[in-house]
Amino acid sequence: MSANARFEGSYLGDAGKLPDNAKLECKICWWVYDPQHGDPVWQIAPGTAFADLPPHWRCPQCDGDADQFMVIDLDRNAMTDPMLAYRLSALEALFRQIADTRMAGLPIMNAALRVELVGFEPCASEPELPPAASGVLVTPWFMNLVRLPLAREDDMGRVGVTRRLALGRERFDFIGAHEAAIGTFDACSLFSPMFDFASQDSAVATAQAVLARLREPLPAGAKEVAEQPERPARRGFLFGRSRTP
Repeated sequence: MSANARFEGSYLGDAGKLPDNAKLECKICWWVYDPQHGDPVWQIAPGTAFADLPPHWRCPQCDGDADQFMVIDLDRNAMTDPMLAYRLSALEALFRQIADTRMAGLPIMNAALRVELVGFEPCASEPELPPAASGVLVTPWFMNLVRLPLAREDDMGRVGVTRRLALGRERFDFIGAHEAAIGTFDACSLFSPMFDFASQDSAVATAQAVLARLREPLPAGAKEVAEQPERPARRGFLFGRSRTP
């Protein structure tokens, strides 16, 4: 697997940034690749990092692509519970279902795009909030920043309520939403509709650019995240201009 290979989950999908001991789980069949054990089916020696797997490697259980694996265990953030992988899989499955049912045939849909989660990883929890993962949800009809609680919540009082929440080094206005399949979550719109994007690759690249911008380290001496500018300036704030990069 090349250093530029993509996978589902943390580090903006860049396998080259994975720690050597990172465990990843196939989101199709839930088989776990553990570097400590390697993969006897493909004759991968114990001690082989996920990023060092050969380009032809696939899930030995379901034959799924390597880019369909999600990080489930990193020493740096104590992600020892597969709940994160389960929650992200449920989020993606939900919006694929919505695309195929509620949104099917509507003129707002960009046929060149599909539902994809980009760069989701555990986010710093604010004192009054439970642990959550954050990233970008790309769909054929919108691109949103999403904050998804790691444990299901069903707080109907939050639906439609705006909260200013931190994502990386900034704060944005997130609106509470609820879906029966995943419970309550928070979303902040980046683009809607999505006709500025000619391909899935361009949409994903934009999502990655958003997260890279937001997850830059704070300047030396800075103690708090910055406040989000007014909504009309959001794209210019993220990209240094007012149009899609």
